[in-house]
Amino acid sequence: MNRYLTQRFVLYALFIIAIVLAGIQFLSDRGVWLDEAVLTLNLIHRNAVGLFRPLDYNGVAPVLFLLIQKAFISLVPKSDYALKVFPLICYLAFLPLFGRILSRLFKSIYSIILGLSLVIFNQTIIYYSSEAKQYIVDLLVIAIFYYLLIEEKALKGFYYKLLVLGSICIYLSNITPIILLTVDIYLFYKSRSENRPLGRHFIITNLCWGVFFALYYFVFIYSHPTQHKMVGYWSNAGAFMPFDSSFWGWIAGRFHGIFYFLFYFGQLIGTCILVLFGLGVILLVRYRRYDLMILTLLPVCVHLVLSGLKLYPFETRLYLYLTPGLVITCVFSYEFLVTGLSHLRFGKAVGFIFLLFPALMARVVFIHQPPYTQHDDIKRGIETINKKFEKGDALYTGNLTGLPVKYYKDLGVIDRRLDVIYKDSLLNTHCPYAVKRLWVLTYSVEDQPQELSELLKSRQLIKKDSFETRGGVRFSLFAQGNALVQKKSAP
Repeated sequence: MNRYLTQRFVLYALFIIAIVLAGIQFLSDRGVWLDEAVLTLNLIHRNAVGLFRPLDYNGVAPVLFLLIQKAFISLVPKSDYALKVFPLICYLAFLPLFGRILSRLFKSIYSIILGLSLVIFNQTIIYYSSEAKQYIVDLLVIAIFYYLLIEEKALKGFYYKLLVLGSICIYLSNITPIILLTVDIYLFYKSRSENRPLGRHFIITNLCWGVFFALYYFVFIYSHPTQHKMVGYWSNAGAFMPFDSSFWGWIAGRFHGIFYFLFYFGQLIGTCILVLFGLGVILLVRYRRYDLMILTLLPVCVHLVLSGLKLYPFETRLYLYLTPGLVITCVFSYEFLVTGLSHLRFGKAVGFIFLLFPALMARVVFIHQPPYTQHDDIKRGIETINKKFEKGDALYTGNLTGLPVKYYKDLGVIDRRLDVIYKDSLLNTHCPYAVKRLWVLTYSVEDQPQELSELLKSRQLIKKDSFETRGGVRFSLFAQGNALVQKKSAP
């Protein structure tokens, strides 16, 4: 009994830690970056009906996700927190659901602890739990269908639940078609292995899914105005699987990204996770666990094929939803090692060594303390400019920074007296003639644009001050030689 209570205590402690880490990330009030700004500008300037049309600024997102985000913005207007509530809810719903999945698949409490730790201490997942995009929603969606399939025989109205949830998720998550294909192949395999027919419920469910997907495809995807631009962007980013001599190098690079960035725990733990995954794949094949292979590996293969056909890129935030399957594969090999070697003299030592992983993962998290950021945090720099603002100042936005600045300008975060000069591919305005001090906002790695150099020279503006925010965004103040600059500390 004491051992049972100890195990339960450890699991509850892990969930509490997960809530605390996600809460810190949420409450950090991280500013929006370019991709988030693209969606939020559409959300604040359009009504619900307007979200059914192609978005401005080349924005793309599932329509149901946009409508839910719009609802939260309507409830809590003019706040970045409103954008992050729904992703946080999805993350908090995912955790106990994934814990339930692990408890159904594995007998050892240590296996469950390892599986949960790979998610709870995962800095990438913690970051996306508060990003105003749909990627954490994808994680919840695949967990829902994993749970339904694993609990198939115990659930009443199984096909009804599949039909309803599948139809809804088509409009909520872009990766739903991959998951529904996985569901169909899994059910087909189970029917053959258990010698039972699928029946009319299976056919009706798939017909309904087909109707809902066809409607979604022809209304929201077919001939979308951003299609060619997005294909070009992701091609330049190397997110499509090549079918030439660079194939194996590309595959190696993608898997390196999975085990050393998606699982962001450093080289040592990343290598151990890679070894566990590789061993897990071998063991799944060796013991003919085709059911688990379909659930965990088939989505990876389908996604890779789609990327090769240039239909869906294979990039970190877009394959975040694969995390549960990857974790299950790793835990499968871990449980094999612990149970298979337990009768040997050194067997318990092997299990203990692997059980150190959660502690090492937690150590990585507490060394790199949340909140985490993967992109520019323009908001902090804007707050500093507001404090240093003088009448007649203007703000010049470089490439990729214009839309986040416009969002905060429209939201009222930027001092309304501050003129903003937008100079990027989507926004373009002219410099006020009377400007004497110019704040320049660019990435620190960018070269100074020729147009900006000419502007500074024509106005006789000299660099007086600068600071950099998290994410590599540089704010520089240029003023005329006799202009006074008030010295204040940077954030």
